Amino acid sequence: MPPIRLLIADDHMLMREGLRTVLSAAQSITIVGEARTGQEAIVEARRLNPDVILMDFNMPIVNGIDAARVILREQPSIRIVALSVHLDEGNVVGAMQAGFAGVWAKDVEFDELVNVIRAAHEGKHPMHPAAVEALMQARRATYIDRLSGRERDVLNLIGEGMGNREIAARLNLSEATVKGHVSHILAKLGMKNRAQLALYAERHKEK
Repeated sequence: MPPIRLLIADDHMLMREGLRTVLSAAQSITIVGEARTGQEAIVEARRLNPDVILMDFNMPIVNGIDAARVILREQPSIRIVALSVHLDEGNVVGAMQAGFAGVWAKDVEFDELVNVIRAAHEGKHPMHPAAVEALMQARRATYIDRLSGRERDVLNLIGEGMGNREIAARLNLSEATVKGHVSHILAKLGMKNRAQLALYAERHKEK
C-alpha cells in the first residue's frame, strides 16, 4: 500500500520542522509539502494533491477553516485534520461545518498522531476529547432554546446551587413539579446528571 501523502500547513516554522522531523520516521507517511499560510495551503493542495493535510486554525492571510473550505470545494477527496491548541467551540464547530475530517490537539504523541493521520485517510473522523466536548457544549447552547421559560428559571437556580426543595420554595412550585422540570431539562440538553446541569448553568448564566 503506498504511503499517505501529507501536506503540513502551520504558520510556525518550528512546528512545521518538528512535525516534518517526527513524521519522517513513519514509513506509512510521506511529507510532500508545507505551507505557512492558508493561501499557501490552497496553492500547495492544488499543486500536490495530497491525501491528508494537517492544518492549523490560526494562520495569516487566510485562516485554516477558510482555506479548508476552498480546498475541499475544489478537491473533496482530500482529508483535512486540524492540529491546533485552540479547540474552542467556534473553531471546532467551524471546522466541522467546513468539512474537516478530524480535529486534534498539538500536544500529541508521535504514535497517536500517526494513528490520527491514518484514521483520517481511511475515512474515519478522529476527534480529540476536548474537541468532542466543545461540540457538545455548542449543541447544548443551541438546545437551550428548547427550554420553556419555567425550565430556564429552574436551570438558573440549579446554577446557583439550590436543591429541588429550595427551588420549589423560590418559584412557588411543588417539589414534584421541580423534579419533573429537572428531568425535562436533562433530556432536552442531553445531559446525564445534576452536576452537569449546574456546570452548564454557570457557563451560560443569563444576565
